[in-house]
Amino acid sequence: MNLQERHTVTGLVILMLVLWVGFILHRSPSFPGSFTGSMIGIIATFFMFVPLLYLIVKRLKKIKTHFTKWMKMSTFLRWHIYAGIIGPILGLIHTGHRFDSLVGISLILLMLLVVISGFIGRYLLGQITTEMRDKKQLWTKLLEQYENLSIKVSSNFLNTHGTITYLPFFFKKLSLAMAGAPSDEITLLKLADSISDVEYSIKMHETIKLWFKRWLKFHIVISLVLYGILVFHIFSEFYFGLRWL
Repeated sequence: MNLQERHTVTGLVILMLVLWVGFILHRSPSFPGSFTGSMIGIIATFFMFVPLLYLIVKRLKKIKTHFTKWMKMSTFLRWHIYAGIIGPILGLIHTGHRFDSLVGISLILLMLLVVISGFIGRYLLGQITTEMRDKKQLWTKLLEQYENLSIKVSSNFLNTHGTITYLPFFFKKLSLAMAGAPSDEITLLKLADSISDVEYSIKMHETIKLWFKRWLKFHIVISLVLYGILVFHIFSEFYFGLRWL
C-alpha cells in the first residue's frame, strides 16, 4: 500500500477507536434491534467475513490458484484490510453503544483487538521488512568497498605492525592513527567496524521479525474466536426473532 492508503487506513482505525469511546456520551439501547440498526449489522457482518475469505484463499493452494486468475492477491489484500476495518466500524454503529451482554461485550473487545493487532502486524512488519532490505543492501555495498580496498592495502602492513594485532579493535585503530598509518588502512578498519554494526542491526531486525510472525499467528487465532462468537450472535438473533419484523 502506498503512503496515501496507509494514512487512510490509519484514519479509519482512529475513527473506530473514537466511535468505541463514544459510549461515554451516547447510548441507544433500542437501536441495535431496529430495522436501521439490523441492516447496519448485516452489512457489517458482510464486511467482517471478507477477511475470513482472504484467510482461506491465501492458505489453500488449489483455491488460490483459481482465485488469482481473476484477482491478484495484492488487490484482495487491500479488500481484506479495508473490509477488516469498515466492518468493525459499522459493527460499533450497530451496537448503539449498548454494551450490556457478555456476547456483545466480547464481540466489541475482540473486534478492537483483531483490528489493532492486524494494523500493528501489517504496518510494523512491513516497515521492518523494508528496513531489513535497505540494511542488507548497505551491508553488500560496504562489503564490496571493504574487499576492493583490502586489495590495495599492502599485505606486509600487518607484519610491520604485528604487535597490535592482538590488541582490541579500538586500540588497534588508535595505534594505527598514532603510527601515521596510510589513510586506506584507517578506512579499511572503519569499514570493518561499519560492517559489524550493520550485521548486528540485521540480526536484531530478524529477531523482531520472528516475533511479529508469532504476533500474526495470535492475530489469526483471535480472529477465528471472533468469527465463532459472531456466528453464535447471528444465530441467536434469528432464533429469538428480529424485533423489527
